Amino acid sequence: MSLTDTGERTTDGDFNQRALAKGNGGERVVVVASSEAVEDLGWGAVFSAAGRKYDAGDYQTVKGVKQVRIVSSDCNA
Repeated sequence: MSLTDTGERTTDGDFNQRALAKGNGGERVVVVASSEAVEDLGWGAVFSAAGRKYDAGDYQTVKGVKQVRIVSSDCNA
């Protein structure tokens, strides 16, 4: 997997949870996951989906930091 979980977590209101990850090159990557995805499927499934999306270039760069957004359906892909 291209992302390594650092264990750092925050919650963005009731709908999103955030985790800090490191890419293969050591760059910071924020994984923004729906609370539903985390609660129903767990962080392991979320990071697996985030790694796939990150490898495919499916992320946004916000203020110089890459962000990967994950919802439940991404985990089932």
